[in-house]
Formats: sequence, C-alpha cells, structure tokens
Amino acid sequence: ADTDGDGMADDLLVFERRHAGEVLRCVFHFGVGPLDVGSADGNRWRIVERVGAGEEWILAGPAGLVAREIG
Repeated sequence: ADTDGDGMADDLLVFERRHAGEVLRCVFHFGVGPLDVGSADGNRWRIVERVGAGEEWILAGPAGLVAREIG
C-alpha cells in the first residue's frame, strides 16, 4: 500500500544495476498480497530469475524477480 502518497507501494524495492552495457532490474515485493510490478516499458525487459509466488510480472509477496533489458 502507498502510505506516504508518492504513488509507489511502500513494501516494494526496485533498483537497476548496470555493467558493460547490460542492465538488470531487480524488483522485490515485501508485502503479503499480489502486486503487479509490470511497467509501460515491459516490452524492454525479460525476466531471467524469480523467487516466491506469482506469475510473470505479478509478485504475490514476499517475492522478487530480476529482469534483463532487451531493447
């Protein structure tokens, strides 16, 4: 839930790592319910690893995923 009004779930951590032209997006949902973490630029990313419950870009927390930029 967004308790501070910034438009993002408070139980969500998202960051990117860059090295040698490769970009990985790491997404971690620490909440208890399902959360759609897909984005408008979802076609730019391919999930390469995930842990926890959920399918595709929906994380049924606690869960996480790592996606590689493809475009």
